[in-house]
Amino acid sequence: TTSSASGVWSLQEQYEAETNEVWPKYTPSTIDPYFSDVVMLLQFDEANNSTSFTDNSNTNATITAYGDTKHSTTVAGRFNGSSCYLDGVSDKLGMGTSYASLTGDFTIELWVYPTRITADECLFGTASQNHQIMRFHGDESPKKLEFYNNAYMFSKFAPSVWPTVNSWNHYALTRDSGVCKFFINGVLVGTNNSFSNTVNYQFIGVGYLGTQQNFQGYVDEVRITSGVARYTSTFTPPTAGFPTQ
Repeated sequence: TTSSASGVWSLQEQYEAETNEVWPKYTPSTIDPYFSDVVMLLQFDEANNSTSFTDNSNTNATITAYGDTKHSTTVAGRFNGSSCYLDGVSDKLGMGTSYASLTGDFTIELWVYPTRITADECLFGTASQNHQIMRFHGDESPKKLEFYNNAYMFSKFAPSVWPTVNSWNHYALTRDSGVCKFFINGVLVGTNNSFSNTVNYQFIGVGYLGTQQNFQGYVDEVRITSGVARYTSTFTPPTAGFPTQ
């Protein structure tokens, strides 16, 4: 029937609007096409000083805080009011054994606000064996960037790009068909053209044996995607928090 009431559409009007692609449709603002492959998503949106951490991936794993690891509003998150603070002494986040291995393509990415890079610091490590991912040797001259996982993913002296202290930086490590690449703020910093080893990780904020190379600063928006290399060349870092669908 044809409607005479303002704001009410008749079936004929709806049909014509849909045909002409002007019928209002709900479109989510952001959808991650690879969300089903996300095995960890930490967004650090809890209240200031909270020691409760939530994995927003479908895995919904239990995250354990060690030392004084906590949410902080001292430095606002990259896209929200809080971030995760690591004091560089004993702080770290335990990610559980369900995330221990990445065997094929992958992407590990996060936002990092270092308050020092003058020491030997690492973002990911394990409690056993020599696994150190995103290790920054700010105490060497020239500076050195290192990734080790039962073998060197790559080790690079005097990288062309170095993180900025007291500022948010986007880090991304990817593997695409055996080729590993590391990006800082979307710029390619290092490459290994043949690395097929399983990549292991267990903690955020610490490196060797889960007790050394402690990172000092803030982290936000940690996302690990299994089976997908999201970045293979220079890119623009994300401009919003990671989607949860």
